[in-house]
Amino acid sequence: GTRQTKRRAKRGGRGVGITVAQLAAIHEFGTGNIPARSFVRAWFDENQRQIRAVLFQYMQIEMKRALRTGRRIDDAARTRILESLGSSSVGQIQARIARGIAPPLAASTIRQKTVGGKKGSTPLIDTGQLRASVTHLVSLTGKFAR
Repeated sequence: GTRQTKRRAKRGGRGVGITVAQLAAIHEFGTGNIPARSFVRAWFDENQRQIRAVLFQYMQIEMKRALRTGRRIDDAARTRILESLGSSSVGQIQARIARGIAPPLAASTIRQKTVGGKKGSTPLIDTGQLRASVTHLVSLTGKFAR
């Protein structure tokens, strides 16, 4: 996910009146004028087999630890597993954004960026704020504290 804070998204160094989470949703799902450029759902779809393998590997480690120590797999162990998966997922999603997500930017968008003094035509990269805001949160209860 992205950090659900009251930070405002920036464009050209100035706030645009929406949160980073709102900007992320616009790009993830698209709008009438902006095509969807899924950076979370598409990453998940492309990596399901790897995610399962990593979870299985982490579970094996925790099961071996439990057998060796005679302790149960507790919430701390579950949290370790999910934190590890979350951290690696964040890095992979950020790398996916940096590589560029189809469809390419429209020529008019690239011209707008150039007028604003920016270079590059990678979708989802303007200030880098969206990519930097991708993070994870582990909750074993399904409730998220603020």
